[in-house]
Amino acid sequence: MTLDDPMKNSLLRTSVIGSYPFPSWLYHAVNNLKEFGADDIAEMKDDATTCAIQDQLRAGLDVITDGEQTRLDFNLSFYGHLNGISMEPESPRKFGPPAHDQRGKHELIDELSAPNGLGTVEEFRRLKKLAPEGQALKMSVPGPFTMSGRLIPNKRYPDRFAITEALLPIISNELESLVAEGCQEICVDEPSMSCYGYKEDPNRFVDIFNRTVEAVYGKTRLCTHLCFGNFKGHAVGYRSYKPLFPSFLDLRVDEMHLEMANREYAELEIISEIPEKIDVAIGIIDVKSYFIEPLDLLEEKIKECLKFVDANRLVLTPDCGLSQTARWAAKKKLINRCQQDLLDESVWSNPSKTQELQKKISVNEKVVTGLDTIAKGVEEAEGLLELCLSEGDEDTLQQVQKDVEALEKDLARMELARMFSQPLDPNDAYLDIQSGSGGTEAQDWAEMLARMYSRWAEKKGFKLEVCDW
Repeated sequence: MTLDDPMKNSLLRTSVIGSYPFPSWLYHAVNNLKEFGADDIAEMKDDATTCAIQDQLRAGLDVITDGEQTRLDFNLSFYGHLNGISMEPESPRKFGPPAHDQRGKHELIDELSAPNGLGTVEEFRRLKKLAPEGQALKMSVPGPFTMSGRLIPNKRYPDRFAITEALLPIISNELESLVAEGCQEICVDEPSMSCYGYKEDPNRFVDIFNRTVEAVYGKTRLCTHLCFGNFKGHAVGYRSYKPLFPSFLDLRVDEMHLEMANREYAELEIISEIPEKIDVAIGIIDVKSYFIEPLDLLEEKIKECLKFVDANRLVLTPDCGLSQTARWAAKKKLINRCQQDLLDESVWSNPSKTQELQKKISVNEKVVTGLDTIAKGVEEAEGLLELCLSEGDEDTLQQVQKDVEALEKDLARMELARMFSQPLDPNDAYLDIQSGSGGTEAQDWAEMLARMYSRWAEKKGFKLEVCDW
């Protein structure tokens, strides 16, 4: 691409695919939207997006997204913007083990169109409004072949490829609108292409993709995400990239995302072909597992990747979007990813970079530790409450109430800290106390203030340094 690329500023670039876990309250709200007014829903969208942004910033990612917090699912929410379909009212299978068939399909009843777009421009405007100024931002849009998978063919559109061709100009227009809005990085997600590449013509997929992005190629940083499905932690496709190459080297993209961690880095050698034309993004975080990747494992796997690709062409990502991973696990996985940077010898030769990373790690550890402490406290309080109610123990009940009040205060402090996500918020502050012209009494008062602020800082756990006295 011809644009200045903000991602080139980091030795090992870090990004995410698109989605991020919903806050727990958002799951409840989504299932009860009829209880909320329009303004309530707008506030809800801003709050959820803010949570996703702050989690990513605290993890130290180079590129962040809105976490797709206003979409009910990776691509299902886009169907609500389409004319010409009849939305399936509910899942065709509600019970049994989770699988992709539980999402069902929609009927085509007329010509497909999206006169008001697919909603990503509004999402990008919200992301720009809420993210720190100068932060690299990315939007994700499903490709036409992937999006066609939830639509049932009919006489007008007799097969999946006919539906794909109808969706292609709609998605192409959406990409143009995002670029016109100033979006400098877009991921066109096409996991269905990697899932079906073993039994379809990969050159046909390349042609579809390239025609989709033709109008915006070279005007923004284009990525594509090629995984093997992730619904409730389950894959859906034949998990091999070999059928896709070398055809997929002709995709008109700047960055290609590949799922590796969940596949135990099978076919890793295939990435050696990609960097000649395209930056390669390797999934080093397994979003389908609750195993939190330790630093030594991350270091080992990154070194293996660097055998096949130069550092300036490598991007580190999760395997897939994080929406199907519990938020506590997503935070821990991203924190370890940030800490892994400190294992890079080149970082230690750059004191400012080292200090920056250490600050981020400190903040991350406080957040995770604080949440763990609150969660354990709630669990213990529930157990004690059940016990004291069954035994009629009034004294224990009062103690439980005090414990819960203390937990509420801890949570309130974390909520307050969550508001400070701007780039300068974590920086040090100077406090200047001057006695002025009041003589000895003024000097005494200034010394009292200095002692007061010193004790306050120590109590709050701040590091204090007296620069001048």
